[in-house]
Amino acid sequence: FTTAGTHEIRIKGAFPQMYFNNQGDKDKLLEVSKWGDYGVGKTSQEQAFYGCTNLTTIADDVDNLNLIQDGNDMFYNCSLTSLPIGMTLPLLTDGNGIFLNNNLTSLPAGMTLPLLTNGFNMFRSNNLTSLPIGMTLPLLTNGNGMFLSNNLTSLLTGMTLPLLTNGSNMFRSNNLTSLPTLMTLPLLTNGSSMFYNCSLTSLPIGMTLPLLTNGNGMFLSNNLTSLLTGMTLPLLTNGSNMFRSN
Repeated sequence: FTTAGTHEIRIKGAFPQMYFNNQGDKDKLLEVSKWGDYGVGKTSQEQAFYGCTNLTTIADDVDNLNLIQDGNDMFYNCSLTSLPIGMTLPLLTDGNGIFLNNNLTSLPAGMTLPLLTNGFNMFRSNNLTSLPIGMTLPLLTNGNGMFLSNNLTSLLTGMTLPLLTNGSNMFRSNNLTSLPTLMTLPLLTNGSSMFYNCSLTSLPIGMTLPLLTNGNGMFLSNNLTSLLTGMTLPLLTNGSNMFRSN
């Protein structure tokens, strides 16, 4: 452009994917005012807007975005304060870092993520206070850092995480005082710092953690007053600081 200032850029035709990947003119993008045909036929949006630190708003015509399966780092390190009401991502399986380090305080009501298996750092470092009704994450296996450093005060009753194997740092540094009644975590092997720095006062009946090997700092800095009778931790190899500061 020959003159400095804020400009509106329009792209005609199909445009499968932006790819800033934390490079180039990433800091110049302020808003996506309309998606149009963006993303047609493209199920991966890996690192598309990664590093767009001044991107605060995205448009609500998200039909094509709702077809993606891989959102790896798509909006990592942007400045989004909210997501379009229709953005539900029903086919997403890999959410690795998709909304990491934004300013989200809530999520769209229909965002339940029924097919998600990898939630690594997905909502880490936001300001979420609650989760959408229905977000039970039935297929999640990797929850490493998924909700780390938010402001969650409770989890949904149906969030039992039956397939979770890696819960490292998943709920670390939130404001949880209790866990869902049926959250027993039967397949969990890595619980390192999973509930570190929350405010738990008790654990759900049945949470015996039969496959846990790494419990390093799992319940560090909570308010637990007792443990369950059946919690024998038969496979634990690393229990460093597991119940410290309770």
